[in-house]
Amino acid sequence: MSVDTRVPNKYVKDLLVSKYLFPFVFDTIFPEFKFGEKSRIDFMATHGTMKYLIEVKSVTLVDGNVAFFPDAPTTRGTRHVRELIGSQNLGYSPVILLVIQRGDAESFKPNARMDPDFAAAFNDAVECGVDIKAFTNKTYIDSDGTLRIEPLHFVPVDS
Repeated sequence: MSVDTRVPNKYVKDLLVSKYLFPFVFDTIFPEFKFGEKSRIDFMATHGTMKYLIEVKSVTLVDGNVAFFPDAPTTRGTRHVRELIGSQNLGYSPVILLVIQRGDAESFKPNARMDPDFAAAFNDAVECGVDIKAFTNKTYIDSDGTLRIEPLHFVPVDS
């Protein structure tokens, strides 16, 4: 498991140029996309005339077989989810990618006990049709000492 929250963004960029997350390859991908007055969304990507705002959340907390996010209160994360919901009015297709840094999760749920505001925003995102994808990963060090992450499987999202 990688707890470095910067690692999933590089990994996700690699997945965005493949067809693992979407049934197409993006035409352009812009990391750290400035959105609104004080936010940066992890990626803005285009496919034809469609514009996607993509926020990546690194999930490390698993209890039983359920992955939870966040593991600490996150006003920034809550703001990003709210901005993604509002981006639909500006012509964007918002996406939340939940990169579960473990292979033992069988589902995902927002961590309402840790951060009820984030959980409420997340549930609003589900109701508003934000595309939410959660998937488990295998992290390992290969023979040359390089950190590797491989997707394992998508898991259902419960709100």
